[in-house]
Amino acid sequence: MASSAADCQFSVTSPQRPMPQLKPLPLALVAAVCRQAKARNSVFLSSYLISDPNDFEDLCRKIYFPTTPISLGDITTMHGILACLLREHIAFQEPLPKEFDVTDHLRQCDKNFNVAIETYDILAIPAFENIFALSLGIMKAQGLSKPTLCCSLLSAASSQCRILGYCREGIYKNLSTKTASQMRRVFWSVYIFDKNISLIHGRPSYLQDFEIDTLYPKASTDPKRRPWDESFIMAIKFATIQGLIYRHCYSKDAVMYTIPERELRITELSVDLKEWYSRFKQIDYSRVNNTQIFKLSRINWDVMYYSTLTLLLRPIPSSDGRGYVSSQCFEAARSSLQSHLLCFSAYPNQQNLTISKADYADWILHLSSFTPFIVVFLHSIAAKSEEDVHLLNQVVETLRSINSVSKATERLYKICAALAQVANAIVESGVIRVEGYDKVQDSLHFINNLDHIIRYNDHMENGLLLQDPEELAGVVHDWVVGESPSWW
Repeated sequence: MASSAADCQFSVTSPQRPMPQLKPLPLALVAAVCRQAKARNSVFLSSYLISDPNDFEDLCRKIYFPTTPISLGDITTMHGILACLLREHIAFQEPLPKEFDVTDHLRQCDKNFNVAIETYDILAIPAFENIFALSLGIMKAQGLSKPTLCCSLLSAASSQCRILGYCREGIYKNLSTKTASQMRRVFWSVYIFDKNISLIHGRPSYLQDFEIDTLYPKASTDPKRRPWDESFIMAIKFATIQGLIYRHCYSKDAVMYTIPERELRITELSVDLKEWYSRFKQIDYSRVNNTQIFKLSRINWDVMYYSTLTLLLRPIPSSDGRGYVSSQCFEAARSSLQSHLLCFSAYPNQQNLTISKADYADWILHLSSFTPFIVVFLHSIAAKSEEDVHLLNQVVETLRSINSVSKATERLYKICAALAQVANAIVESGVIRVEGYDKVQDSLHFINNLDHIIRYNDHMENGLLLQDPEELAGVVHDWVVGESPSWW
């Protein structure tokens, strides 16, 4: 259903809103970026939102040499993509012509994008180019650790997808192959964001699977590009499983399940998730372009997989209906934290590539769950496990080095450091015994909410725990009673 500005405002006689004042980037710079993106197979233009450099070149030509009216959505999208490509040039240390100050132009590009995307038209008028721009905004908000902004943009993008019918396959039948392909990519990218954020934040998703029959994007036949497309499709399937985990483990309806029903759902989803992981590992990327980045993404997915598996296994109830953590959940949580350590160490060690541990925090850590750390913490104090305490301490050390990246990473570091401090003290002293731990089964039944353990500080000197034990107790209490705290 096509929409115009008149359809999305109360007064149809209102004068058309003027375009925001944006300072255009030099045409020579944009042309140079397009040439380099095509010559080296840009990572950003190989996957997810857009997979063909020619599409971006066409968009730039449409804006710099207009023969038909251009929309604000087109302008916003161009600046959003251009900013991503300029960051790639910096990351890959590939200089543009000497006359261009890339850092300064990137700053102006970001400014143009910010001004444009915060307009009423982009947020309220359903249009393909607006959804594309909002998707870029979601990515940027994610990278800046702004969850509220991320969710607001996601809400707008999802709503526009539904209004325009992108959830239904019939909408694509009368479109050209190229247009339909691009629309599918944008829709499924929004879907992936939606399902991940839904599970991590513990809220219903905007896009419901029962209303979606849109086909997946087709994978390229080019062996250099095909692994990127196959990974995109696998990311969609992973997001679907995340949506089912929320629905059957954390939603209002899931609370009403009987214990056998819940166990059955979790068992079925565990099988699906493990099968997904096996198939994901079978993707042949021997000839993929940007091999270095693609290999790094494989490690990233290990963090996501084990984090999600921990979330799935966590809600298994005991026979008496009390909270319960199984040995399988403990194992998945350890694997998640170990994957984190491996992935974290890989980020600053990429040859000829300028990426940082802060990039890892923005793009991997904030898209995974807080649950594995809490699960390993609980096991460490219940089993008096020095091995678990060592693992917690290792994770805390990685977080210490990025705690200044954002408020989210700072809060994460403080909470994890405090929990590790509690675990160290309890395991070393052996004073407190956690009731409900079964050593033979390596499982934990929740007899109480563990508040008294969190407030255990009789022999501790000044530290993070003593600064805010109430918040720490609240975090663990929320987790025990069924909440799903995230890194954010």
